Amino acid sequence: MTLTLKGRWQTRLLLYPLVGGGLAVLFGLLFGSAGAFAALLGYWLLSGMVWDVVYTGLQTLRWDHDWPPWLALLTAVWEVVFLWLVVQLARANGFPTPSGLWGLKSRIGPLPFGLYSGLVWWGVFLLMQGPMRVLFPRWRFRGGQWL
Repeated sequence: MTLTLKGRWQTRLLLYPLVGGGLAVLFGLLFGSAGAFAALLGYWLLSGMVWDVVYTGLQTLRWDHDWPPWLALLTAVWEVVFLWLVVQLARANGFPTPSGLWGLKSRIGPLPFGLYSGLVWWGVFLLMQGPMRVLFPRWRFRGGQWL
């Protein structure tokens, strides 16, 4: 299945909060503030929607206009590294608030950040590769679009 831009956005807006919301609560109990993990998820969601525009453009350069799973893994690694750099630069420079980005008042270390990001991505990826294809067959043939 090849996701369209609209399909990428709709799928991201459905699955990331579904998977990441529950994990934010769990990680909040284990590592501190659930709000910080929820804010992190929000930043990942917004930056990912911008990156989806780039991914859709790159997808058209491939001969089959497809986006295989190994490229999805590379995009996830890139998004997590990019988000980590943004969070660290914002914290170091006090932008846009003295403590960095809005909602990230408590510091999230590299280990919780990596675990959270990895579990969210794997959860979304596994939902897309399995249950979504079985439970919503039209989703596959409409480029990932729900509406």
